Amino acid sequence: MYLDIKIPVTRAIKQFLTFKYGEVFKVNKTDWLGIIITSILNKKRSYNYYKPENSKYLVTDDYYTISLSQSAFDKEGILIEDEHLRLISRALEKLFREHLFDQAILCKKLYQLNYKDTIINILEFYGIQDTDGCYDAIHRDFMRKKKNIIEKMNKKHSKIAHENGY
Repeated sequence: MYLDIKIPVTRAIKQFLTFKYGEVFKVNKTDWLGIIITSILNKKRSYNYYKPENSKYLVTDDYYTISLSQSAFDKEGILIEDEHLRLISRALEKLFREHLFDQAILCKKLYQLNYKDTIINILEFYGIQDTDGCYDAIHRDFMRKKKNIIEKMNKKHSKIAHENGY
């Protein structure tokens, strides 16, 4: 028997997670997502102190389902506070965008590919559709953050090169 937890996410993040893990993610302690989920689960006894919040501050298009086995439920608990759901949602969005933006910069640096083309190709690879101007919104976000990302990459690269005697 499995118990489901629904994590609020945007359509793009749901598509990304579905591509990587399938329609439903079965929690385990070997994947990064499973480690995060199990680390924030509260025991059932914590329920007496739990006061649900109104989740109106979380803007979401959809939910991604995470399944927890009965044995994990008995061991770890099942209670996830609304604040933790919001934090997981934000972390997933941030992780996805960082991955996407890093790839765009690397493709430009190594292969002289256009940033926007790379971003769109990666989104299409994951099956993410351009709903509601998703591609343009992500590209605009990238353009705002590009300079800082490149500076961080250059600092890390020069530090590694210096440490290795280059």
